[in-house]
Amino acid sequence: MRRSTAVITLAPLVAIAMVAAGGCAGKPLPIPTRPPVPVASPGSIGSGSGASGSMPAGSAAPTASPTPNAGQAAAENLRSLLGGGLSYKLAVKGDVLLTVSDLAVSGSLSVSGEDVASTLRYTFEYGEKDTIETRLVGGRQWVRTNGGAWKATKVVTTNVLNPFAGALQPGAIVDGGAKTVGGKSLRGLQIAGGRLIDLTTVPAVNLTEERVTSALLTILVDVAGRPVSGHWMQRGQGRVSGQLQEVDVDVDLTFSGVGSKVTVSAP
Repeated sequence: MRRSTAVITLAPLVAIAMVAAGGCAGKPLPIPTRPPVPVASPGSIGSGSGASGSMPAGSAAPTASPTPNAGQAAAENLRSLLGGGLSYKLAVKGDVLLTVSDLAVSGSLSVSGEDVASTLRYTFEYGEKDTIETRLVGGRQWVRTNGGAWKATKVVTTNVLNPFAGALQPGAIVDGGAKTVGGKSLRGLQIAGGRLIDLTTVPAVNLTEERVTSALLTILVDVAGRPVSGHWMQRGQGRVSGQLQEVDVDVDLTFSGVGSKVTVSAP
């Protein structure tokens, strides 16, 4: 699937290419000027670095755990849930950040084990909007734009929508310390390497050659390891009108229906 957002001005070659491809013209992003900025991967529990892995820029360091094994217990509880094919719904709200142009993004994911239904709405600074829907069921994937026809797409492992990807690996979860939110005692955890937004589906006609350089999921879980809320950052790169630039994603997450029955079906 290629881009299909509304466009006001396009370079002639881009416009011709879109018409030839049978898609509707889309709005190009302004050409940015700042260089890519990578995000370091955090350390891991039990790796010798403790809970001192890298935090998102501007964030406070994780609160030290008053109970030495509390972080390990929270991580193991989460791994146990994920290993059993965790189901949940996830509300997403934030931004896709380019150098001189931001796209607001909001939407939801429904997850049942490895099956995922995603609906994400992108809003350009100019007001144009696009809705991208993705279904991943039984190892097959489909995508559609603005309620159009579903199109089968190749499943690329690095782009599979799974914010917890890699969490089952030993030492993959970082303890962020005890947190109190709304009077509830929660535990902060960090997991590097998951995927929540596929950069190749970001609806901008002049964004090409997208790739991810790092990703970090920071979540709050209850005593049973069930995720409650969180924040997801992804650092990446792409060419905007041919110029290599950073493409960052920064979104807040709210979980619901964790462990309940969630149905995800093929289109």
